[in-house]
Amino acid sequence: MPRSAGTSQRGGRARWPQRISRVFLLFLVLILVNEGAFVAGLPAFQGAGQFGKYPFGGGALILSAWLAAAVILLALLERQQTRQTWLVVAAVIALLAPGVLSLTLHGASGQGRALALIVTSVGVVVAGASSGPGFLARLAFVGGGLIAWGSLVVGFLTVAGVGGLSALEIDSSDRYRLWLGPLSMMLEPGRFGALEGLAPTRQTLGPAMAMLLVVQVSVLMRSPGVRSRGVAYLAPIGCALALMWSMSRTGLVGAMAGLLLTSVPRGWLRRTAAIAVIAGTSLLVWFIPFATSWTYPVGTRPTDTWNWRRAMWAEYVQDDDFFSMFGIGSDVPPPLGAGHAHNLFVESVVNGGQVGLLGLFFFVIACASVIVAAAPVAGRAALGVWGTFVVVAAMELPITVRHYSIGLGWFIVLLTLAAAATGSERSAGVPEGARVG
Repeated sequence: MPRSAGTSQRGGRARWPQRISRVFLLFLVLILVNEGAFVAGLPAFQGAGQFGKYPFGGGALILSAWLAAAVILLALLERQQTRQTWLVVAAVIALLAPGVLSLTLHGASGQGRALALIVTSVGVVVAGASSGPGFLARLAFVGGGLIAWGSLVVGFLTVAGVGGLSALEIDSSDRYRLWLGPLSMMLEPGRFGALEGLAPTRQTLGPAMAMLLVVQVSVLMRSPGVRSRGVAYLAPIGCALALMWSMSRTGLVGAMAGLLLTSVPRGWLRRTAAIAVIAGTSLLVWFIPFATSWTYPVGTRPTDTWNWRRAMWAEYVQDDDFFSMFGIGSDVPPPLGAGHAHNLFVESVVNGGQVGLLGLFFFVIACASVIVAAAPVAGRAALGVWGTFVVVAAMELPITVRHYSIGLGWFIVLLTLAAAATGSERSAGVPEGARVG
């Protein structure tokens, strides 16, 4: 069996893949932060292909894919990855590839962008495994802390009217006031709005902060060396504050679910049963909200965000191609002016039909298998982030082949799974104390 990428390696040649992988991950972090800075009105790099909230259009994703291809090639040549890592790679491909197949069969455009997203996602998994759990833990604390506190600072500067920044989503309706309840008297949601910070949207920032918070708390709870450093607590405090200010309900619920799951005792079920429970619960959490759309009267105008989603899903069900072999296709604009299906189960069926649904099943089962087989620290963190991801993906969408970017939330999920695969109990030669992140 190949050695874990997190182990000590002999010779300078063997260290180069790790260095290149780390540079690649840092490059992607800069790209993601640049997208948020661009939307907020901060100085940001942009290209001629600028599209909506993406300063480079699809150009940054294409470049990332080429760099990811180099990382993957090095990993194949070095043969340092575990079988669990390649299982995560197969899961990612199974989830996203049906969308590309559907685009091709429907004769639509966008295959290049979708392929770039798949290659970049695979590259993140491989780079995360090559970088080692220790580096990923530092990235979660240092990188996550900087994004969180940077978002808070940009938010306060927006409130103060400095530099014409726009890092808040101001909503003229009463939904923020309803969400905040008594706190709305102090926070004045009509003035402060919801924090977008260094992310393109609050729907991106909230779930990402929730996932980072879960990782940070999990590591702090189980790594005395990290816990003894007072500065380490700045990252989770910043993530928690940014999460609350984002006013992301799915992010808040996801954070609570994730933190709860990190405390689940290991060995409470046999391995096969644990995989079945994780996979089955995940699919149910995504399917049940969608099932409520079957009772929604088509054509009725929704009055809130929940019924807006039900109305959109009900429109999808009316389409004869929805449950077809290859689905409607990701090139078809979603109903009600939505950018995507706001549910991973629905999005998988829309983009890939029955093939997409099979891909989703494989993705969930494979990821559950990796999480269950992971070493204690990495496994708990991965289970917590997976729980957050499941909650978020029931109402939002951390990943879709429609994206022009890998997305911060999806980036965190992939790195957490990579850490779990690298720190697998089946991997040889990794000291238990190094299995963090």
